[in-house]
Amino acid sequence: MLLKNKYFISLVVVSVLTFISITCVLSKNNSNKANKTTSPLYQKTLLKIVYNDTVDANRLQKFVSLFDTQTGIWTDIDYTDDARTNWDPIAHLARIRYLAIDYSKNQNKKYLEVINLGLEKWFQEDYTCPNWFVNDITAKNHLVDILVAVGTNITPSNYNNILKKLDALYPEKRTYVNRVYLATIQLKYALYFNDTTLINNAKELINNEIYISNDVEGLQADYTYRFHKARIQEYAYGKGFLESCVDVFELLNQTPYRFSDNKIAILRNFILESWQWLARGSYTVPSTMDRSSSRKGALKAPQIIETLERFKKIDTLYVLDYQKIIEQQNNIKNFNLVGVKSFPYSDIAVAHSSNASFFIKVLSDRNLPTESINSENLLGKFLHFGNHFIIKDAIEYSNILGAFDWNLLPGFSYIEGTDNISRTSNTGVAKFGNMIVANMIFDYLDKNKSKITQLNKTWIVQQDKLICLIAAPKNTLNKPITTSLNQTRFRNGVFINNQKMALQKSTVTLNNGDYLYHDNLIYCSPNANTIQYTIENRANDWGTISKSYKKEKNIDSLAIFTATINQQNQATSYAIVYAKTAAENPYKSNLYSIVYNNNDIQMIYLNNEDAYCGTIFNPNQEIKIPSLKKVIKVTKPILFIYKNNTIFVTEPSLTSSAINLKIKRKTYKIILDKYGQGNIKIN
Repeated sequence: MLLKNKYFISLVVVSVLTFISITCVLSKNNSNKANKTTSPLYQKTLLKIVYNDTVDANRLQKFVSLFDTQTGIWTDIDYTDDARTNWDPIAHLARIRYLAIDYSKNQNKKYLEVINLGLEKWFQEDYTCPNWFVNDITAKNHLVDILVAVGTNITPSNYNNILKKLDALYPEKRTYVNRVYLATIQLKYALYFNDTTLINNAKELINNEIYISNDVEGLQADYTYRFHKARIQEYAYGKGFLESCVDVFELLNQTPYRFSDNKIAILRNFILESWQWLARGSYTVPSTMDRSSSRKGALKAPQIIETLERFKKIDTLYVLDYQKIIEQQNNIKNFNLVGVKSFPYSDIAVAHSSNASFFIKVLSDRNLPTESINSENLLGKFLHFGNHFIIKDAIEYSNILGAFDWNLLPGFSYIEGTDNISRTSNTGVAKFGNMIVANMIFDYLDKNKSKITQLNKTWIVQQDKLICLIAAPKNTLNKPITTSLNQTRFRNGVFINNQKMALQKSTVTLNNGDYLYHDNLIYCSPNANTIQYTIENRANDWGTISKSYKKEKNIDSLAIFTATINQQNQATSYAIVYAKTAAENPYKSNLYSIVYNNNDIQMIYLNNEDAYCGTIFNPNQEIKIPSLKKVIKVTKPILFIYKNNTIFVTEPSLTSSAINLKIKRKTYKIILDKYGQGNIKIN
């Protein structure tokens, strides 16, 4: 991820404005040669005027004290590290950059000595990470910032070595966000040397990456960001894309190179229609960020307060919208985004209320399973396979993933011996008014790729409650199916039927009609002897999920609460309901009634909505909706809700422009939009 450099952004804005009045234009036919002999527009006096960033004096002193002037290295950095992520030697350049920023302001010769010795060592040893990204993007971004901060004040050898590295930038050879990263570095370089040809080239490369993609990668039509093929990377590569674009927008704002209003609108929609929705304030869930969720602190990646502050100055008509997000990211107690939203291109949906946020992530054949590369996400192979996460104050999942049982990710149904799950096109998510309906068809495969069984599931989220139907497996099993209702940090005690349990470490099975309460969530099921809970102290060992943490010695222990529901060859269901106290008995309100729960159709009746909703998996089946008192038949698998004599449908494969609904001899044609949704009133 590119690091921020606020002073540089302000500097280049002023520099580019100065450039407009300069009459001497560099030769476009031999720009590189001309640039190396041309004095940069960068001026120390200008820097002092526009430089607003601050550096921490204690941090600077620590860096200096740990630096060995005899060897040119920092004594606390492991230069033998071979990790592909969190590579320790890159801290060498990051510290030089930090010292360079302060030197540009205060001209401390001691810092300049460390900068020169550190750079000399870096180029002499040619430290190289096994991951190309660190070498070509992270390192070169540090180098261009060092160049801008100290310029020719460093030794000629170091100066020329920096130029040599920065000359070897080839953004056109990369795609999507990686192209944006490299072109942003190139743009800084070009602005420093006032290379008009290179400025235009770099800007155009970035400009061409800001669009709604028809490919599996990039910004999708629902404004989710996908990368590494069809994988949602909202707050991983999507964050790098957004931050880099805003960097560049600010650099070129109020100059002839300014980006068009259309490009600004695309970033605006990314922020307002997707970014703020897939988080609760500054916090998100593993479902939105794939393998990067195995990094410490990753679930706070949605926080982009500084980026939003800068974008406010560019997209001025939407200042209040961005300010609202900033306030919510500053304090989760300010979160007031209410509503539901589905993102069918990335198979994810969310429902926000003042109490909690419910996230549902499924996986169709339009999206790829999670990846495990660069020695990250070592245990997460079932991530995205029908997960639900529930955030209230963000304490639930933050920095506890090293203690997770990754076979029991919340929402996932685990069968012993499962190695993978094949995916279908008829899995998806849908938004119907104030409700989410999602489904997934699981084909469980063992290590030999032989099919264990098929399992069909449907989730309904509405008004602070989640209901899940699980059909009986298609193949008879001699082993249980264990569905994780939640796996989270244990706190505030556990209650059964409003009675607090004294046990701090235990496994307890509930009886029919009992309900479980933990941390403002009630867990219940109409099935007898199915829900269990466990409280267990586990080592929060991040080295188990990411190699970069293998060397950690001080591993903390966490109490983890896990609630599960078990089934074998029968259908089952459960509900999770937000409740302020354990006294709110969910059975008094008669949450839902099951109408169908099999592999052809899963349907419930929601009493408070007077609505029927669920999934029709088999379009060849005749289905009776009780209040309709007529048999219906559809031509495609659908997610649906029937309410007020209107049926709302979503065709999850997103491949149809219309579906037919048959009632006796009458056929209704339902036109579908780009999200596969449509509705029709039934007479």
